[in-house]
Amino acid sequence: MAKRTVYTYPISRTSLYFISTFEIYAVFACTGGIATLLLLLDAFVKIIPGKIPPDRLGRVPLAGLVITSFLLLIGYFITQGRTIPPYRYYRKHGVLFPACLKGKRLTCKDREHYIYCDDTWFVAAMTLGSGAICADLIDFDVPVTRTVQAGRMGNVSLIYHFRTKDGSMIHIRLGREIKPFKKWVLAHGGSIGDKSRT
Repeated sequence: MAKRTVYTYPISRTSLYFISTFEIYAVFACTGGIATLLLLLDAFVKIIPGKIPPDRLGRVPLAGLVITSFLLLIGYFITQGRTIPPYRYYRKHGVLFPACLKGKRLTCKDREHYIYCDDTWFVAAMTLGSGAICADLIDFDVPVTRTVQAGRMGNVSLIYHFRTKDGSMIHIRLGREIKPFKKWVLAHGGSIGDKSRT
């Protein structure tokens, strides 16, 4: 039986950004590269019989660069809708996240979620979402609620909403229900309420 590969990243703002955006940028960059190759192929096919002069070939990489840049710009706008940890909220409450987790690492065992958890923190990252919940600031007497967010291609994300002790809300995004998250919430005396769909 083949050994399952385990991927890890240090917990940092950079790694959380990378994990939540890399797949989107990679798809658009590859699409731009394929478009450039197709333009080059088309140019060669036309140059060989003399339909266009050979010096026109020099314009193809520039056209490919423009197309790729445009696609990456689309990717950038898509990634702006991702969930991110509440950095300002933590800083306002004297919690220096992610500096307080220096040396800790996110681990991916299911090819979808990068997770770190301990008694105080639950940190998760995946495509189009990253989040961090600090148990010290959460009011676990209020049930955690979840929203089912349906994507275009049948993808479903679960957005969990935590009420903080000062009445604010903190969110974390997961691709599906996972045991470590449920165990973490229950270990702090919390509960997870019903889902609503968007």
